[in-house]
Amino acid sequence: MFNTKYIRSYLRALRDYIFQKEEIIKSFVLPIKKIDGKKFKDVSVKEPDREINFDKHFVDRLREIIKKEIIVSAHWEDMYAIGDKKNFHKELISMSDEDFFSQVANPSKNDLHYGFGDICKHVLENPRISFFYLNKTVYDTIFRICCSLGIRKFPETYHFLKFDFDDPNKMLNDIFEELNLKSNFPNIFVGEFGLKTDFGIVSFAPIQQMYHAMKILEFSKTYNFENPRVLEIGAGLGLSAYHARNLNIKDYTILDLSLGNLSQAFFFGHTIGKDNIIIGNEIKKFNSDGQEFKEKIKLIQSTDLELVPNNIDLVINCDSITEMSIEQAKIYTKMASEKSKYFLSINHDNNSFLISEIFKNTGFKKIYRVPSWYRSGYNEELYFNTKK
Repeated sequence: MFNTKYIRSYLRALRDYIFQKEEIIKSFVLPIKKIDGKKFKDVSVKEPDREINFDKHFVDRLREIIKKEIIVSAHWEDMYAIGDKKNFHKELISMSDEDFFSQVANPSKNDLHYGFGDICKHVLENPRISFFYLNKTVYDTIFRICCSLGIRKFPETYHFLKFDFDDPNKMLNDIFEELNLKSNFPNIFVGEFGLKTDFGIVSFAPIQQMYHAMKILEFSKTYNFENPRVLEIGAGLGLSAYHARNLNIKDYTILDLSLGNLSQAFFFGHTIGKDNIIIGNEIKKFNSDGQEFKEKIKLIQSTDLELVPNNIDLVINCDSITEMSIEQAKIYTKMASEKSKYFLSINHDNNSFLISEIFKNTGFKKIYRVPSWYRSGYNEELYFNTKK
């Protein structure tokens, strides 16, 4: 039986792709037509790559995350409305432990991840324009990351530079060899779709988040932080922290909305281990200067700024702070000015305010602003806190 809604969405996305194709082509570094879509094709996760078993104690910890009411602003109000996430939040609270666990473990059957990830019912049932070139975007991003490290030649039309379309496994291997460290791409959720590699199925956000982790590693080497204390504001599913951990950067805190923290806790619990995360008020049980605290990932809700550790070396935000209201964004930069030495932003300018506007009168001074390697239209801006 045909799914009429799916077909309508598919045809609408196809129409948009046809009309916007020239602009889409410009967003690629590589010639999109020459990326072999059949050889480097999309695949979907059919089964989790590890056992996901019900754990009552872990469920109790997860339930603590969603006790508070959700507060969102600007772009995120639209995201929460489309995914009906506030009602879903209420439903999660009233569910049995078993149903609660099942919903969090199977985001393709609901819209828990909507707004920060593609493993959600709305996206899977309503194909978007990127449906027609997602695998090519992932491939292009891996190539861009290689170029950022100087291990591939960056295409330049004036001299008609020729280059080989390497297998993505070779490019990822070369990246990890250059870093002298290795990461991977866990696939614990059914429905995730992306480019198949020896390191896991690589989807749109996780490859970008690996680049974010690489920027943190670069920062630590440039400014001589052996193990920087990092705070990420808005972390999606948490892959930046996951990759950073694989790059030996372990003192990592995430500040996010409750449903984001819920998804991150579940992801980390089944990848790095439930004992390697600290959730919300659990942070009060630890000595923030102790080694045990430093080696765990800390998850804090955006309404609990008082729980954020002091003496942060780097705050990082990627693709979200300019999607908030400027009032909310300034709350975060004020907090950062009190707690952190540096702030790294990787965002685009196509929102209601610029990054530079939220740093006025904070003590932060811009060190650089440069185009980002990993995505067209994005800028990387590093700020130094003159008051710390």
